[in-house]
Amino acid sequence: MKAAVITKKDEISIEDVECPEIECDTILIKNYVAGVNFADILQLRGLYPYKPTAGIPGIESAGKVVKVGSKVTDYKVGDRVLSLSGDAFAEYTLVPDYKTRVSKLPRKVSYETAAAIGLQGITALSMVTQAYKVQSGDFVLVHAAAGGVGINLIQIIHFQGGIVIATTSTEDKMKLCKLVGADYVINYKKEDIVERVMEITEGRGVQAALDSVGKATFEASLESLAPFGLLISFGQSSGPIPPLNVDRLILKSISVKGHAVWCYMSTAKDAKHWFNLLLEMVSNEIIQPKIKKIYEFSDIREAFDDLANGSTTGKLLLKIAPS
Repeated sequence: MKAAVITKKDEISIEDVECPEIECDTILIKNYVAGVNFADILQLRGLYPYKPTAGIPGIESAGKVVKVGSKVTDYKVGDRVLSLSGDAFAEYTLVPDYKTRVSKLPRKVSYETAAAIGLQGITALSMVTQAYKVQSGDFVLVHAAAGGVGINLIQIIHFQGGIVIATTSTEDKMKLCKLVGADYVINYKKEDIVERVMEITEGRGVQAALDSVGKATFEASLESLAPFGLLISFGQSSGPIPPLNVDRLILKSISVKGHAVWCYMSTAKDAKHWFNLLLEMVSNEIIQPKIKKIYEFSDIREAFDDLANGSTTGKLLLKIAPS
């Protein structure tokens, strides 16, 4: 089968590799479409905590079950599925942890839509319904708002009745944020984030700041919080966050929390909850992914570079095989 393989740090190529063999408690998925995430770039750079099997990166894909092990009762050949099991940038993926990483797809959800909302959709959902339960009228600061997670966050918070203050870097990205439901948009290259937040909130600050950028925005996130506010850090695309003196949290009784989606999917029951909630919201068009571009599998390096340089909006996909 064809697979993208990390040959050495920051280098990737499409190679012919052996197709994995089915085992008694596994399923084999034929991938049609895969989602491209910043975590994949970190895998390529050797900076992601979870190492890809056999050097094949990629976290999420959508496709069809083509083989099932003798002990598998949950799936059958022909099932359309969304998988967050890893090894996604390959024609076939063997999944041993299918109870916590795979979900059947409703008929109305396409492979492209599924691959566009899997990882980023559950990341966003768990963040604003459990890590911080957004209430109607809450001000929520969302960084990197024109990206995949950012767009999902805007749509979900808007549905919950929260007030979204989005940050981004260009006029086109600002328009996209407004289109998907942001109430206010800050161009951080032209405006001071904290000043604008305080102006918008009449000096109160935000109830929550959702930050995947890290080093470049952490200070602004912290300073933008209202008393009792919460900063959720779920990425460091601009670099590591400097050490924080916890004394800074005391004056306003504010909190800082990390967020990793896998902690919310550690059991079959929890995973089913998040998959079902996500796919229900997608089916009801509450969450509508904005797919920027679908790349041919052979153009994987271009997809990685486009995502890494921050020139894209929405979601990038790879076409692994015709469906």
